[in-house]
Amino acid sequence: MAWRESGSGRSFPIPFFAVVLLVVLATILLVDDIRLRREAELRDAKARVEETAAPEAEEETAADDASPSPLSDTDIRLLRKQGLEDPERDLIADLRSRTDLIPFDGVHGGTMFFSNIVILPGGSAFALFEDGHIAGRMLLGYEVEAGRIDWTMLHATLD
Repeated sequence: MAWRESGSGRSFPIPFFAVVLLVVLATILLVDDIRLRREAELRDAKARVEETAAPEAEEETAADDASPSPLSDTDIRLLRKQGLEDPERDLIADLRSRTDLIPFDGVHGGTMFFSNIVILPGGSAFALFEDGHIAGRMLLGYEVEAGRIDWTMLHATLD
């Protein structure tokens, strides 16, 4: 067996360093394997939580009917004066029923519908639409008079 002298005057066999190096590498690999397994378990647990929370989230989305609107208190007061009882909900509900405003036909037997609507200040709305196969987005304008909502499609595009 070959011996080497270290700077301190001690002699160690060369294979000793090889064994130490192998032990260090094995430890690193073992720790990394444990880390990867824990990450996989965490991902699985997170997926299970999201699966159980998904129905609740869908119910909340349906209850809210859209993302929070950026309408100001002044916008809401004006729309109420123009005949809307709950301006955000009334505008969203009315637009959801107006799929005729979507300028694209569904494909593969799909029917276009609005999947998300945001009412914007100043008489505008942004909406996402889809049919389950293709999707798009559009910008609309609206006017309210005596509780009647008139929509105008300003721009629409497929994604």
